[in-house]
Amino acid sequence: MIINLGWKSLQKKYITDRAVNKTFKNKVQRFMTKAFLETVTDLNNGKIQFVFLFEDKKYVVELVKNHMYKDRGYICGIKRSTYMEFGPSFQPEILPYLKEYKQRYMTQAYMLG
Repeated sequence: MIINLGWKSLQKKYITDRAVNKTFKNKVQRFMTKAFLETVTDLNNGKIQFVFLFEDKKYVVELVKNHMYKDRGYICGIKRSTYMEFGPSFQPEILPYLKEYKQRYMTQAYMLG
């Protein structure tokens, strides 16, 4: 539940950022506004795994540390079936919000005294 609250906040931001029409949405926009974030797992190998529930199906999306181009930070990894279902616009749409989720909700805060 707490995991999904952070995602809900980012869903609202997505709607505002993209000016999503409430009555007409493409499949990627429906996913971005309706998907439930079940789990987030740091796999400790430069990957963070997000498991979403959308229309009674689970979708695994990975935020992967880009070792080839360190200045580009992270890339988004999805299964072929997810790509076939949502198309090429899915990864660029979700990537900034996964990175923001990581930054906001998974980065440890250190207090300096």
